Amino acid sequence: MAGGMTGATTVADAFERLLDGRESPWTAVGNFLDSFYAADTSVRAALVAAPPARVADPAALRWAAFLAASTDWLSHRFGVERPDWVLRPEYILPDPWFLYPEGALRISSLFLTPPPFKARNIFCGDNALDRV
Repeated sequence: MAGGMTGATTVADAFERLLDGRESPWTAVGNFLDSFYAADTSVRAALVAAPPARVADPAALRWAAFLAASTDWLSHRFGVERPDWVLRPEYILPDPWFLYPEGALRISSLFLTPPPFKARNIFCGDNALDRV
């Protein structure tokens, strides 16, 4: 990619790929994150400009909300203008979603999850967007 958009995975692309089963949710999110982290600052806003498609399926809605929270956090962290779509109420889950629902990880998620995720009722800890 070398900092450009060619071959880059946008938020909308990632959601489409996980919806249609081309990629597992974590692979799709990871491909988006890899594109975002590798992109030049001038390109990052384009990667998050278009929202995930609107869906009614609760499982898919979780991932749309996760991508909205990710976009919100990444925009703040990297000085990218936050797109308006991340503030839409449809990206707030009606019930808490714990990515690690058992024991100590669930409890630590309550404390360590960044605010953009908590605001959308997602509890994932503080390293959900880390890449190796």
